[in-house]
Amino acid sequence: MPKLHDWEDIADNFNDTLVLGNGASMAVHHNFGYNSLREVAVKKGYITPAVQEVFDHLGTMDFELVLNMLWHAEHVNRALGVEEHTTKRAYDEVQEALVRSVRHVHCEYEIAKPHLPAIYGFMGAFRTVLSLSYDLIAYWAMLTGNEEFGSRRFKDCFTDGVHLDANWERLREPIGTPETTLVFYPHGNLVLTSSPIEGDRKVIRTNDSDHLLERILRAWEDGEGFPLFVSEGDWQQKLRAIQRSGYLSTVYSSVMSDLGKTVAVYGWAAKGNDRHILERLLRKKKEAFAVSVHTPTTEDLGRHCRDIETSIEGTASRMRAPKPEVLFFDAESAGCWINV
Repeated sequence: MPKLHDWEDIADNFNDTLVLGNGASMAVHHNFGYNSLREVAVKKGYITPAVQEVFDHLGTMDFELVLNMLWHAEHVNRALGVEEHTTKRAYDEVQEALVRSVRHVHCEYEIAKPHLPAIYGFMGAFRTVLSLSYDLIAYWAMLTGNEEFGSRRFKDCFTDGVHLDANWERLREPIGTPETTLVFYPHGNLVLTSSPIEGDRKVIRTNDSDHLLERILRAWEDGEGFPLFVSEGDWQQKLRAIQRSGYLSTVYSSVMSDLGKTVAVYGWAAKGNDRHILERLLRKKKEAFAVSVHTPTTEDLGRHCRDIETSIEGTASRMRAPKPEVLFFDAESAGCWINV
């Protein structure tokens, strides 16, 4: 069985890239443990069987893709003079189901607030943070950290508050602080929206974190664009969603092309449905991965670690890349994520 380290014993060797998965969100609030937002929508009766068939027909569980397809279908029908209301009703139902599902799953700011200083302290030790979860935890921590430091220590590279800076690499230069951490969302985030007309944008431009979630949901309801996040599907479906988006494809092809030689992982099991992320991480030589583990028994721990190690080493072998050293650390040890 692999040795389980305390984070503080290995932290000095890992400061290039941090990857955050859904386990990081679950550490803050248990509701993030749902397998998918579509599962919530179905279980709660937010979408009808007829609309479920639209998801099935498109072969996806991705709300963004379904909303996008229905939007285009409605506008094509309108342009052709086809009078029908079924498509618009389906769009409205899917949109409402997404809003209600996110509202049901996502924690309130007050629940996350006590954990944010520890989180931004942990995030601030890395040059780059990749948050794979759609929720607001990392974003809230980034805002709180910048308020605490009185500077832009954390940057998501939306320099005008709306669009991703094409020259994002220059933003690594510190502004009023000796360190700078760039934060990206390879699978999108609730703060991002996509529109066939205006493209990908960050529509929320405020530091008032307390009511951020409700403003985001209202922005969807007001038709300001589709939510830009990919939380469901296999790796090929996720990769296709990434390639449809200007922001996501830039993060995937440009930001993730070179992330340093070490990767720390918190709450991400590197499973098959995220194969595209692991392959991208291993595109340039990595010397070591440090992976958090949180399992209840010794037997589970050993199997879990072997699965992750096999996934990382197998991906490196498939890509003919050098195999990195894989270390494991206790997800509840001091100094990592929410643990002070």
